[in-house]
Amino acid sequence: MKQLCTFLLILFACCTAAHAQSTTVMLINPQVSNNQLTFDVYAKNTGSTTIYMTDCTFYIKFNDSKFTSPSISFTASLPSANYSTAINNYATTPKTFGIDILFNGTPSATNTVQMSSSGNGTLIGTVTLSGITTFTGTANLAWGTTPYNTYVSRWDPQLGGVTVPVTLGTPPVVY
Repeated sequence: MKQLCTFLLILFACCTAAHAQSTTVMLINPQVSNNQLTFDVYAKNTGSTTIYMTDCTFYIKFNDSKFTSPSISFTASLPSANYSTAINNYATTPKTFGIDILFNGTPSATNTVQMSSSGNGTLIGTVTLSGITTFTGTANLAWGTTPYNTYVSRWDPQLGGVTVPVTLGTPPVVY
């Protein structure tokens, strides 16, 4: 019995290690010009399993007291033929918005984007917040985690869409 338990424990450890998957999402390259704040959203494969990205949602908070009627735009870097995007504004303090990226159609390894594990990872897109009126203080970019959670899904040939564990990178301080 002891040998069977040891064997099962080793088998579980090997299977878990062989299928380790995780993602780090980051807000980087902040730029302030005129009345706009622009930054990039990246997702990096930090596990050992190939991730073919399907759907993902990023919830981001910011200090809207530095803006007059802030407007949000998102320019996706994923193929528009396969992915669609939507921006959702939430009436929260601090201001929270969500960027939904949805895969169109039936995903496969040939029509989804393989998430990079090198450098910053895969550029998901660029966010622009317009309407800055106060250039002192910070925009206080932060990940929205309550009640909204950032997530990334991947395509799996046996399982379909699978949510990938996500680590939220530290947002940049923007003045």
